[in-house]
Amino acid sequence: MPERQAELPPEIAELLRRPLGEVLGALLKPAPQQNVTEKEPEPAERLLTAQEAAERLSVPVDWVYRHSRRLPFVELGDKESPSRLLRFSASGLDRFIREREGRA
Repeated sequence: MPERQAELPPEIAELLRRPLGEVLGALLKPAPQQNVTEKEPEPAERLLTAQEAAERLSVPVDWVYRHSRRLPFVELGDKESPSRLLRFSASGLDRFIREREGRA
């Protein structure tokens, strides 16, 4: 079989050159444990503008503002500030839509 050794991947050929006891030991060694509790970090929640929320809900923008207390939103900035912004949770709006569809 030495003549066919060139056909083998290098790592396999290397293993075959080792003494049998060493190969068996390597094969019988338990695989390293992977930390299964470690998860990929969750992506940040997507916050939508009132315009984007209106498009997602298929309603006019003024409807979004009138009904904002019933929708999942986040206020950015000081409540008294004219630069106060409303942003709407994309996943919260999806949940709102599913709940509304369930009632229909």
